[in-house]
Order: sequence, then C-alpha cells, then structure tokens
Amino acid sequence: MKLKNNSGLEFEFHSNGGIKRISSNGIRIGLRDANPFSIFGTSIFLRERNTPKKHIMLFGTGSNSVFAFEDNCYFAKGKWSDIEYLISLQLHNTESSWLWSIELTKGNSSPSHYDIIIIQDVGLKQLSVDPVNEYYVSQYTERLILDDPQYGAVVCCRQNMKEPTGNPWLMAACKNGAASATTDGLYVYGNSYRKTKIPLALELDTLPGECAAESSVIAIQSKPFDFSSGNNQQISFVFRFLPDHPSATSSNDLAILPNLFEQFKSKYPTTSNWEKGKHNLFISSEFFPSQDLSENEINHFYSSEKRFPEFINGKLLSFFYGKGKHVVLGEKDILAYRPHGHILQSNINLNQNDNIVSLTSWAFGVFNSHLKQGNTNFNTLLSINTSQFNLLPETGQRIFVDINNKYYLLGVPSAYEMGLNYARWIYKLNSNIIQVTTWASPKKPIVNFDFRVISGQPINIIITNNLDEMNRWQVKSPSNPNGLTFIPSPESLLSKNYPKAQYRLVINKSDSANIKFDSGKCIDIESSYASSFVIIKSDATIQVSLSFICELQEVFDHSTNNNPDQQFHADLEDALAFREKSGLEITISGNSDKIEIINEIIPWFVSNALIHYLTPYGLEQFVGAAWGTRDVSQGPVEMLLSLGKYNEVKKILLTIFSNQNPDGWWPQWWMFDRYITIRAHEAHGDIAYWCIIALSNYIINSGDVDILNSPLPYYTENNGDSTEVTPLIEHVERLIDRIVKSFIPGTALVPFGGGDWNDSLQPVNEELAQRMISSWTVEMSYQAFTQYQKVYELVG
Repeated sequence: MKLKNNSGLEFEFHSNGGIKRISSNGIRIGLRDANPFSIFGTSIFLRERNTPKKHIMLFGTGSNSVFAFEDNCYFAKGKWSDIEYLISLQLHNTESSWLWSIELTKGNSSPSHYDIIIIQDVGLKQLSVDPVNEYYVSQYTERLILDDPQYGAVVCCRQNMKEPTGNPWLMAACKNGAASATTDGLYVYGNSYRKTKIPLALELDTLPGECAAESSVIAIQSKPFDFSSGNNQQISFVFRFLPDHPSATSSNDLAILPNLFEQFKSKYPTTSNWEKGKHNLFISSEFFPSQDLSENEINHFYSSEKRFPEFINGKLLSFFYGKGKHVVLGEKDILAYRPHGHILQSNINLNQNDNIVSLTSWAFGVFNSHLKQGNTNFNTLLSINTSQFNLLPETGQRIFVDINNKYYLLGVPSAYEMGLNYARWIYKLNSNIIQVTTWASPKKPIVNFDFRVISGQPINIIITNNLDEMNRWQVKSPSNPNGLTFIPSPESLLSKNYPKAQYRLVINKSDSANIKFDSGKCIDIESSYASSFVIIKSDATIQVSLSFICELQEVFDHSTNNNPDQQFHADLEDALAFREKSGLEITISGNSDKIEIINEIIPWFVSNALIHYLTPYGLEQFVGAAWGTRDVSQGPVEMLLSLGKYNEVKKILLTIFSNQNPDGWWPQWWMFDRYITIRAHEAHGDIAYWCIIALSNYIINSGDVDILNSPLPYYTENNGDSTEVTPLIEHVERLIDRIVKSFIPGTALVPFGGGDWNDSLQPVNEELAQRMISSWTVEMSYQAFTQYQKVYELVG
C-alpha cells in the first residue's frame, strides 16, 4: 500500500496500517524502515492532560484505529472514551510536503484539557539495503527548534553529510501552534521505555527542547486545548522536505510556513471499506514487569561478597563478585544512558581466524543477537539490535512468558550478570523467578542457551529467533525432530565465499511434553515477515536448553548435551583456563588504594581488546568485520606486546603490511578474510603513522630485526592478490617516501589531508586540506620517525 505524488514523495505502509517508509527521490526521510513489531517511526498520540496523564495512539503501529485509502489519501478513525477522531494524511500534488490533520469530536463538555503529540524519526540519508547505524546518522543530523510568532516551536533537520541530492532538509510545524518540541529519542522515548514500553514524551508536561544526542527523532506538542467553545477541534501538522538545503538552518526558513499550510484543503473519506490492523505478539504484549530482588535473593544468586558496590540513595545498583563477574540490577539499566550489553566469543584463540564465533546480548531481554562465525558483517545468522531504547523488540532471540494467561515479553530484568564467557538474567514477579543464561564454549564453535523457572509453577513460553535478512536463510528440518539447519541463499556473499556454510539449532533438553518449532505466523506476524522467524513454543515448562552450532567451513560433531549445568561450569572453567594459559591474567601490586580497582577492570579491558582484534565490531558500531588500520595497530598490538606475545604481534604486522597499497598508503579499514576485496577507498591523515609506530615497538621490544626481510605482497584493486612482492623494509621505505613527498613545500610538516582522529574535523575543501596542518598529526609523525630511527640503529 503506497501513496505517491508527482514530486517523487512516497509513503509505503504495512498491512496493519503503520508507515514502513517515507522517501523522496532516493532519500529515506526516516532513520530506518519501520517494521510491524514496534511503534518506532511515525506516530500520533492524543493525551488527556490530567494527573496521571492518559493517552491513546491515534496513528502508528499498535494503534487500534481502522484505516482506509482513498483519493491518494490515508484516513484512520476510532473512538477513545467519548471522543471520536478522524485522521487524514494528504500529500501535496507537486512538492515533497504532507499534512496530518486530526479532527476530534467530543460527546460531552467535561472540563478536561488535551493535546496532540506527533513523533517522527529523521535520517535524511540515501536509501540503502545495508544496516543503518542510527548513532552514526544522528551525529551528523542537525536538529534545531525555531520559534515562530504564529506557529510556535518549529523543528528543522538538515543532514550535514553530503547525499546524492545535496544536504537533505526537513521542516515540521503545527498549524494551531506548538507548545513545545524536542529533537532526540532520549527525550521522545527515554531510557524508561526499556521498562515501560511508553514513550517518555507522553509522561512530560512539556517537551524539553533541543537535544542532539544519538537518536534523531523529533516530537512536537500542540498547544493544549479543551472543548469549552464547542464539541469539535482540528489540529494539523505539516512537513516540508527539500532534497538540498545548501546553507545551515536559520530563522529565514520560517518564511515558507504560511504558504505551506494554505496549500492543503480539508479532505474527508467517503469509502465504507475500512480495515482493522492485526497486531502481532510483539505489539500486543507488555514488557515483563520485573521486581527488585531482596537482599537475601541477591546473596542467594550471587554472593554476600560484593566488591565495589554502587549505590544511589542507599539502594544497591551494581557490584563485582567472584572471578570476572559483574552484576547490574534492573534500576541501573534504566538510569544508564547506554544500555548494558555484552559481546561473547566461542572457539577462541589468540590468532585471528574464520572459526571464531561471536554474539551480542543486551540486558533488556536480547538473549542472543548478531550471532555469526567469522565475518561480523556477512556471516550473521540472528538479527542485530541497533536500538538503545529496545525499540526493535523482534531482533535476535527473545522470550515471551505466560503469566496468569497473559503473555509478557521479557525485557529489563531484576538483575543482569556478565561473566567472561556468559550472560545471565534473573526475572522476578511475585512468586515467579525465571533465569536465562547464554554462554559461549571457548573450545567449540557453539553458543548455548538455558531457560529455567527457579520459583513458581511451570509456564508456557515462546522463544523467538529472528534471522538476519541479508543471507535469506533457508530453514531445513533434519531427521532429528529436535533440530533445525540454516543454509544461506546460494546468491548470498556468505554462500559464494563459504559454500559449505551452515548453522544448526538443537534442543538439548526440555521437560515439556509439548515443545515444537514453528514460523512467525503462529504469533500473528504478517506473511512477508513470518519466514524470517523460527519460533519455539513450549507448554508447561520448567527448563529448555538449546545450542547453536556454527559450521562455516566444516561440520562439527556435536552430541546433545543433557546436562546444561555441567556444560556451563565446564565452559566457564575453560574460559578461565584460556586466560591463564594465554598469559592474559594480569595482576598489579602496589601501595595505592586504587590498585584493586585497576585489577578489577583489567579482565574487561582484555575482553574488549580481544573483541577489537579477533571479531572487530562493537555494541554500537555493529557494522565492523574489518581491521581499522589505526585501530588494530593500537589496542590489540599494544596489549599483546605488553604481554610478550611477539608471535601474535608479528602475524598482525605481516597482515597489515600485506594490505598496504602499492603507493605506500593504506585505506582507513580493510577486510582480512575471504571478503578481502571489501575495503575503504580513503583514509584519515594519521593512520599510516600507527603502522610505523606498531612495527617499531615490536622490533624494539622483541629484537626481531629479521622481520624487515619478510617478503610481503601489496594489495591491488583489480584482483585482491598482488603479484608484486618486496621485503617489509621496502614497504616501510615506500611509506616514508610518500610522507616526505607530502610535506607542505618549504617545511617538514605533513598536510591535514584526510583529517586526523577527530571525525568532527573532516575537511570539506580538498584544496584547503592540502595546505592545512594538524599539530596532532605532525607530532605523531615526529614520534613515528623517532621510533623508527631506533630500528635503524638496531639494524646497524
């Protein structure tokens, strides 16, 4: 279902009546495509401004309105208490403008006051099938609130990164006058959404104004109104999109508003064909209302020993205990700007290879996501959560539990525990206590999952597994009724690079007499999305244990594990043994009272460095899979050098210099596996110096001057496998020659070029970039050459 106009403006709708996408001539106006599982995207709310405030969603995914399409318009209607409402969406005939009109008719004249809040996500980026990193896009999206004498708060957004059309721009205003507005999801949805599933904006008396955090979502609040002058009210919001707004937003932009509103006339539906949207379980279910654990319960599940406990107003929020264990209680996850998450690795060693498995878990009920073996972009089985507010509740692996004949989606827990190779969630509601554990097997390409009712009666559960869309997974049922096999489409990059690749999901243990696999249709997911879900339904359940077996290149012999507790403890011991055997156990001694704080955090710094090195991606920078030339030369090399892991550092350096361009430079990042041809085509001005520094530090510390004689290829664009091979020392000399030739004439100063580590200082004018300098990069150049001079002295 679509609405279009002659300017190229297009609205695409889901079958439930919510908007999937707003675009104009190849530019997506929203941050990302909305889906039928969340209210994220365009939504309109009517509020009764009493205490406590009441609200209803008039439009959006999750609304109970009926809807219809007629005369290239969208209409929705319904009733809330004694108020009947009619919503219309009109597109301008020839411009990329649209108008939302909300007409309200009240049955009696009670003295209540009301307002309307409209929410819209804003990205203004080129349409793409690639995953959207909302954090990154939002950082470059200018969001300002202008004050208009007639229309009040007017929101203007401009994409500061150049798109094919220029700098796209969006304006939003309320015809009746806006009382307030805000410009970031931090105040639209808020951290509390993770717990309540209610946007924070609906709880506030007025919206708090400008905020430029990392979620480009705007909200506008109409001026409050009542029905004292009659039983009808009409509130309208207009949006204007420009494909290019060359200059920054200013008050001059307000001049277009009066004419903009005049371009639209009221329209009313005549159709009798109204549709009712069907809500899937993700929309219809509330988040599980977790309760705080008592002190005795905390001591029971963890330990009476609590190192570095954190309190607020005398209430415990978090603590460390045991060996490499950290516990965050539910309230802290709501207080924290960043939600708590944890990246785990299976089949791990100190040499990067394709067989390492990694996954991401999140405190707010994402038990397994971004599951993959090898490349973290193209080999993904389970989908990726990209929302800091839990606005994508379908992503990854989730669990619904039936409490008193009502299904809840597990969200923020009573407690979230992070270990070096596992994550554990505890959920408490009255007499019901549920435990969920996800852990990685250090010696095997396996990720394990265990659901257990600790206290209370057996319950019905639904485990959802959302498959990543990129590989168009084919689900096969083997002869074993307790398992499934996932095979990527033959057309996928994964299949072309790894023809034998597959993943398996097996049920290890279940006490339910009725447990089965199903598709998304069983929880009312519309057919176009249902095939991307694998559902496990289990009735009257105390325990379900699962394993994902990752088989990128060869089948792994896995026997069903009937004792998950034993396996968990064995894998935990293996994780600790790997740390000790690999020399990653670091303890600092001294007289300072801060020493123990450092010792507590070191294992987590080591974990982060291993992730950066072995499976390069992050909780928020989830699109990775490549070594950043600067990044791998920093943390991983420095950590391994400090631990005396010279063989591992040598392998990294040989890989880095084998990916050097023939002209002596590097791209900003490059993939190092079978996707080696995928790499950046530009680089910041500082990245090559890190390579010199890393090589110099290695030689100075190890004494291995012979590495300079290692024959290494260069990367060539055409085939990815260069036929030109020279000793490493010549690689360095080519780099030095390029640096010297780049000096600003008459100086020994390197130009600013592609910029330094500060992304906010990327030069726009290329000619100016060759005349500017970064004092930071100049100092780094001096450091690099000074250290490499010591290498020459060792060579003699």
